[in-house]
Amino acid sequence: MNNKKILTCFKILIFIAVLLSSILVVDSLATQNENNGLINVYGALATIEIYGNDDFDPTIWNKDDKSDGTSCCPWILDGYEFKDVRFGIIIGGVDDYFIIRNCSFKNTEDDGIRLSSTNGIICNNSFEGCGIGIGLSSTSNNRICDNTFEGCGIGINLKGVEESNYICDNYFLNNNIGIAASETSHINIYSNLMVSNNCSIYFSQSVKHSTISYNTIICSTFDGLRLENSSWNDISRNNFQNNTEYGVKLIDSSCNEITQNNFYFNNLYGKPQGYDDLNITSWSRNYWNDLLTADTYIIDGPGGNKDYTPSEEIIDIGTIDCQCTCVMCDCPAPGLIFSIFSITMLALCTYIRRKKSI
Repeated sequence: MNNKKILTCFKILIFIAVLLSSILVVDSLATQNENNGLINVYGALATIEIYGNDDFDPTIWNKDDKSDGTSCCPWILDGYEFKDVRFGIIIGGVDDYFIIRNCSFKNTEDDGIRLSSTNGIICNNSFEGCGIGIGLSSTSNNRICDNTFEGCGIGINLKGVEESNYICDNYFLNNNIGIAASETSHINIYSNLMVSNNCSIYFSQSVKHSTISYNTIICSTFDGLRLENSSWNDISRNNFQNNTEYGVKLIDSSCNEITQNNFYFNNLYGKPQGYDDLNITSWSRNYWNDLLTADTYIIDGPGGNKDYTPSEEIIDIGTIDCQCTCVMCDCPAPGLIFSIFSITMLALCTYIRRKKSI
């Protein structure tokens, strides 16, 4: 009899726990939906400087009221404006996760955002007239996506950057250099639209094992893509169109793979649309709109290179999902976890009782 009373009380407690946890989940979702409407209400700020995890101020980095710096609940800075300051945001030496989104950076003297040793996502921001839009040094595991860079000295500058940095789905317009990199390896530049920059992508020194794919680079004043002293990079499935000088130019660069790109009407001063001064890079299976024969396409420069397998048809360059999420992850809420646990325990108790009655 006592066992039956205990089991009954336990069931009542479980029911109450399920009810309370469900209320917590609904309240959490309602709060999140309410906060989603609070974009662009903060106003202008001066420079934000963060040099350690403790510097994330919850009063401004807690947009969704749940941020704690974990991968599921990163710190979120949303809707700020930075104008006519030297730096907009400086973050270094942190291992907390963070998101900077829906912010505006105008006429910053140096960097709109400067990152070193970080785990950040920079998304849906605008950079206009900045010395450098985003500067990265000695860092990995950052994603920069869906931003606009216009009229900057350099849109994105990478120096001493290591693996797992992604630059995806951004728009670069009328910058001196769209993306610049030096002493850097294992960066991924995907699906960006680059229009009327002086040079859209410039690897200047010792950039290795990086990938440039699915981008459209058009109307550069100089070269669309320029590599100097850079090796072992994969340049594939890009559109190079109407760039004033070469679509792709290589200087003292070796062992790169340039394949399955589309070249249209590049180099207004001559017929070859690519340049290479060495003979250690593979040019293959590219489409050239000025291809004269089906056998080979001659690459300009003293390297004497040729594309021996040019494509006679325009290549569908495709796209890629960079998985650059500007919101918190869909991690189960604590209340939801407790609800599932409680229901499981209730079912288990019912099973045990029925088994004993058999």
